[in-house]
Amino acid sequence: MAVRNVIVGLGNPEPQYENTRHNAGFHVLRALAGNEPFVFDERLKAKIAIVAVDDREVALACPITGMNSSGEAVRALLDRYELTPASLLMVYDDVSMPMGRLRFQHHGGAGGHHGIESTFAELGGSREFDRLKVAVGRLEGLPDPGGAERAKFVLAPFGDDILPLYNKVLEAAAQAVKLWVCSGVNLAQCKVNPLVVSV
Repeated sequence: MAVRNVIVGLGNPEPQYENTRHNAGFHVLRALAGNEPFVFDERLKAKIAIVAVDDREVALACPITGMNSSGEAVRALLDRYELTPASLLMVYDDVSMPMGRLRFQHHGGAGGHHGIESTFAELGGSREFDRLKVAVGRLEGLPDPGGAERAKFVLAPFGDDILPLYNKVLEAAAQAVKLWVCSGVNLAQCKVNPLVVSV
């Protein structure tokens, strides 16, 4: 069976970033993979797990390039599996939304996310891929850290108080990815974007 979709989760591979908001893309893919191991592939510049979603074979990829060069792995993956950007879903953190939200998007800009900017560059400016944004901002009603404080916020480890909600978000995001694979972005947007995940 041939790989029909590539799901790329964004994050930083260094150990000090493992339990931070900026690695939400990695966390979602691990939740989706379950017990399926990720194997490092130097040519693809990523750790890869191949999983079945219903009758479709899907490649899950966590780039080891570092966030700001994620597009290099995306390009290598699409070339390897002979797929177009239309077969790609990028999963990554969005600090502008309060935690508990998920948002599918088709086309659109990078919103300042360097991993998406890198992907645009490596795909020759193409935006013909879907994204799943995982909200990692402060809880509803609390102020956005803003400016330079945002970088510190997304790269700081999670506190124990937020982990129960975040784990629920990861479960919901994994199911959302499966919905996208099986039904496409339009239905996924309609069902997932209005939801608010809670403990």
